[in-house]
Amino acid sequence: MPSGEHYTLSPEEEAARKKRNVAIALSLVGFMVVVFLITVVQLSNNIANGAG
Repeated sequence: MPSGEHYTLSPEEEAARKKRNVAIALSLVGFMVVVFLITVVQLSNNIANGAG
């Protein structure tokens, strides 16, 4: 497709894109939650062991 042309998505393609975007967003949020929980657990262990 040459530069400057616009391609319109079919309704099926738009639905697939939306599902893909939602899956990516949920995966990212899930990863952030896992990292947060690991950090909290490690900080709690350090405080309990007298490192803080």
